[in-house]
Amino acid sequence: MLLDAEAKPGCILRTERVLIHKFMDVPAEIAIAEGEGDLSLAYWRKVHGELWRPCLTAWGLAAMEEASVITEFFAIVYRGDQAPLPS
Repeated sequence: MLLDAEAKPGCILRTERVLIHKFMDVPAEIAIAEGEGDLSLAYWRKVHGELWRPCLTAWGLAAMEEASVITEFFAIVYRGDQAPLPS
């Protein structure tokens, strides 16, 4: 269940699959599914590297390539606003 800013149910999600990769092994499928930028793996690595690189020390890692990336694919099964679900 995903809650909104007021802790009210926004929607219920169903996990379809979970993938775990090292940062350096993330496949293009992830970049495409995320749908940002030009959908390329190069763009994905650039922006996510910039986002996560400052966290490496806290994670006990020396290099971004060592970091694990967990990707969850999900489906919305209920929307709290009663809007129709995409088919």
